[in-house]
Amino acid sequence: MLNKLLLSLYAAADGSGEWSQFLSEWAEATEGENAVFFTQNFDDDTVGTFLTHQMDPAIFEAYSDYYAGINVFMKNEDKLPSGTAVVGQHLYPDDKLVKSEFYNDWMRPNDMFHTMGGVILRDGSWCSKISLLRSKLAGCYTDYQFELACEIMPHMYRAVKTFNTLGSVGALHNASLEILELLPLAALAVDHSGRVIFTNGRADKLLSRADGLRIDADSRICALNVAESDALNNLIGITAEFQNMISLRKSNTLSISRSTSPVSYEVQVSPLRADEYKWLPNPPRALILVSDPLESSSPTDHQLVDAYGLTPTEAKVVELIVNGLAVKQVATKLGIAELTVRQHLKGIFRKTGAVGQTDLVRKVLVSTLIFNRKEDGESSL
Repeated sequence: MLNKLLLSLYAAADGSGEWSQFLSEWAEATEGENAVFFTQNFDDDTVGTFLTHQMDPAIFEAYSDYYAGINVFMKNEDKLPSGTAVVGQHLYPDDKLVKSEFYNDWMRPNDMFHTMGGVILRDGSWCSKISLLRSKLAGCYTDYQFELACEIMPHMYRAVKTFNTLGSVGALHNASLEILELLPLAALAVDHSGRVIFTNGRADKLLSRADGLRIDADSRICALNVAESDALNNLIGITAEFQNMISLRKSNTLSISRSTSPVSYEVQVSPLRADEYKWLPNPPRALILVSDPLESSSPTDHQLVDAYGLTPTEAKVVELIVNGLAVKQVATKLGIAELTVRQHLKGIFRKTGAVGQTDLVRKVLVSTLIFNRKEDGESSL
């Protein structure tokens, strides 16, 4: 029985199984008529996520809404070490329990009396808990059932801790991918041989054109120009081989030509530390960022109008300022007086909150990530 429970428990922890499956088997093994797995805050009795077995979720929602705050077992439960099993009468005696509001208004109407479980894992004031509940008529939990709980609880501690760690890693992984998608650059992660492991949306679009850069039959990044392809692969190899050496923890760049334009891509190869995931057969060793000078990274006129409430002329002034033109050059470009440009700038500063041209450029360039993200989302609909 213990081995079966452990298989379900660790399968739930690594994501190959379900917590509901483990909870069901746990309740069956201990003859718990109801079971609940939940999180709770010891400081304010707030209940977080929960999972029930053979208990109407509405019953536990009532606990969450009110009865958690008058749970008599909580008086001593916060003193339990993580991964320790306990039965209800060890926390609060039965003769006092039957006189409590918690029992008479929540447990008794739902035919609950005997409890067993414990605090699985504490994280500050929050904890993960498991409880088995059964009727008074069913009798106390047996010595065998309690011994089984004592054996399984330390494993629950390790399993929940693993599950939480994997969840945190997964959240950071998703956040990293989201950041790469926000970049106004094509981004690719490759292994030591240049085999592509990840591409963001901009990289997918760039590679689909096969104009200068492409993916070969072995899933490796390469340039259409043979000499440039050799240089790129050599740079990836050097970067990957020496990625742990401080002296080479820097970016390296090269230009990749294309057939449709004399303007080349600017390619930057940066090392990625691989020691944290060296157990992977082909860990990512280098990050490749590709800049296309023909694709403007600054917001379009209509984006500036929508974002800051600028007039079309004000938006054009901002676009030219961001692209490096001086006030006099902007005036010439737009065919208006220099004084008029300065008047437009006053309105622009007021609407954007910028304090001067330098701050305006900074503000707009920082906003470029957001603008580009919105445009990508709109174009995909």
